[in-house]
Amino acid sequence: MTNVVGLPVGTDAAAPGGVLHAVEGGAGRAARGTHEPVQALCGERVRVVGAEEIPADAGLCRLCEGTAWR
Repeated sequence: MTNVVGLPVGTDAAAPGGVLHAVEGGAGRAARGTHEPVQALCGERVRVVGAEEIPADAGLCRLCEGTAWR
């Protein structure tokens, strides 16, 4: 199942240079539906966001990057 992305809890999605975190697909989709924070692959608590909320210059956290697409 494809992973989804999230932003750290309390982060403004529109902020430039935002850092995204990878979230396991099933848990991430469930969290997006409930708007509850969920644990990213790196351990950070995040809120799952849709593509429309991702800043254009956002990058994936280095820890998540190493585990997201295995």
